[in-house]
Order: sequence, then structure tokens, then C-alpha cells
Amino acid sequence: AGGYFRPAEGVIAGVDAGWSESSINGLDQSADLTAYTSFAMTKDLRLSVYALTGLTDNAPDFGGGLTLTWRTDVRRPTEDN
Repeated sequence: AGGYFRPAEGVIAGVDAGWSESSINGLDQSADLTAYTSFAMTKDLRLSVYALTGLTDNAPDFGGGLTLTWRTDVRRPTEDN
């Protein structure tokens, strides 16, 4: 579950929470919280930054990363012709 908003043109920020049962009997469930932001560098290129923290003992204590997304020149579903 989560949500996002657009604080400025070309910027997306959001938070989501994740939960999963353990695939091994006897281990605790895993739950984490992730915050992210994504910046449009060009029309086809976005840079995203995220950080996460675990909410249970079976989740990672913390984590983070960068994602670079490139979209081809195919018409996007939300754009008109």
C-alpha cells in the first residue's frame, strides 16, 4: 500500500509499505516502509532515489538505491496522439 504526489513539475515523491509472510515455517513475517522521489531529467529519462527501513525483525534494517529509467519513443498510455 502507498501513495505519491507531485510537489513540482517533473517530480514525484511517495511512500509505500510492504508486508509478506515468511516462506519458511517458524520465521517472522517481513514488513518495510519505503520513501522515494523521482526526477525527470529529460522527456525520456528519469532518476529515482529511494530509502527503506524494516518494521519487523525479519526485514532489512535499512536500504536505499538509485534507479535510472529510460523510456523509448513509443506513445505513452496517458498521452494523446
